[in-house]
Amino acid sequence: MKHLLREYVDIRLKAASGSTLDTAMAGSVEIHDHLWALVSAAAKDRPIQTPH
Repeated sequence: MKHLLREYVDIRLKAASGSTLDTAMAGSVEIHDHLWALVSAAAKDRPIQTPH
C-alpha cells in the first residue's frame, strides 16, 4: 500500500507541475481505485473504528 501511495502522490505532483493532465488523471484514478479496494478488503476482516 505504501508503494501505491507514493506512486499516487508522484502522479498528482506531475499533474500539478504541467505533465499531461489526461495521463496523470488516468493513472491517479487507477491507483485510487486500487487503494480503495485494499481498504475495503481490510475493513471486511477488521471493521475500521472511528474516534468518538
